[in-house]
Amino acid sequence: MAVGVLVASGQIGVEAVEGRAFLGELGLDGTLRPSRGTVPLVAGLRPTEPTVVVVPDAAHAEASLVPGVGLRAAPDLGTVVRALNGDC
Repeated sequence: MAVGVLVASGQIGVEAVEGRAFLGELGLDGTLRPSRGTVPLVAGLRPTEPTVVVVPDAAHAEASLVPGVGLRAAPDLGTVVRALNGDC
């Protein structure tokens, strides 16, 4: 939801999020935390579009159990925003 708000407000371009899915919980301090059910959530995305799934660092090992999915991990929302804007 946070990424959607950032796109809607023009802080991230819509083209930067095309083909991507974002899973996890956002802490009040901006950190990303794993959600329950990471494997079934990622597996449920697999046959459809996203080509890359962005997960919290703490969920990367679990999400990597799903074959054939491009994964990226991030510790916090700021890192995600910088990556999507091409700043890192």
